[in-house]
Amino acid sequence: MSEQWGNVVAALIAAVAALVGVRMGLRQVADGAHIEHEQWLRGQRQEAYVVHLDAVDHARAQLADIINSADRYEEATNEGHEWSDIGEDIDRCGEEICNSVRKLLERVYLLGPEKVHAAAVELDHRLTELKLVVRIPEEGVRSPNYELYRTTEDSLESARRGFLTVTQQVLGTAPQPSRGRSWRRR
Repeated sequence: MSEQWGNVVAALIAAVAALVGVRMGLRQVADGAHIEHEQWLRGQRQEAYVVHLDAVDHARAQLADIINSADRYEEATNEGHEWSDIGEDIDRCGEEICNSVRKLLERVYLLGPEKVHAAAVELDHRLTELKLVVRIPEEGVRSPNYELYRTTEDSLESARRGFLTVTQQVLGTAPQPSRGRSWRRR
C-alpha cells in the first residue's frame, strides 16, 4: 500500500511541476511579446516625434522667410498690386505651412501617450500664433510687427522645449516585463 502512495505522490509532484513549468513558460512568452511590442511602439513614437519636430522647425523657417520678405510685399503694393491679393497670398502660404504640420500631429496623437499629445497640441497652437503674426492684417500696415513676432517665436521655442522634455521622458523609459498581470487574457 505504501508503495502505491509513493507512486501517487510522485505523480502529483510531477503534475504540479509540469503545471508550474507551463505557467512560467506562458508568462515568459507573454512578457517577451509585451516587451517586443513596447520596443516597436517606442520606435514608432520616436520616429513620429522626430518627424513632427522637423516639420515644426521647417514651418518655423518658412514663416520666418515670409516675415523677412515683407519688404517684397510692400514693393508689390507700391507697384499697384491689390493689398487683398497680397494678404490672401500670405494667408494661403501660412495655412499650407501649418496644415502640413497638423497632418503629422495626428500620428503623434495616435501613438500617444496623452502628455506627449498635449505638448504637441501646445506646440501647434504656438505655431498658429506665429502664422497669425506673420500675416499682415490691414492694408494700411506697411511692415510686420517684428517685436510681436520675436515674442511669439520665443513662445514657440518654449513650447518646443516642453515637447522635447516630455518626449525624452517617454522615450527614455525602457520597456519592462508586465509584472502582476495574469498569464491569461482578460
